[in-house]
Amino acid sequence: MSISLELRFLLFLNSGWLIAFFPIAWLGASYYLARQSGWQKLAIKYKFKSGIGAEPSFFTHNGVIGGVQLKGIL
Repeated sequence: MSISLELRFLLFLNSGWLIAFFPIAWLGASYYLARQSGWQKLAIKYKFKSGIGAEPSFFTHNGVIGGVQLKGIL
């Protein structure tokens, strides 16, 4: 007697394996997408090179979105 695929899936969802499988699958998918995106290559290519004694500076802008003032966060 064989169990249908739908029944196996429902048994899996009701078991404790989903609690262990989901975070591992989520981390694996996130890692794969991060590696495929190319951000690491861009970070290596355009690495920040500070001179001796250089201070990092941040430029911000002000704006209004829907009547809410966004001071220094744009």
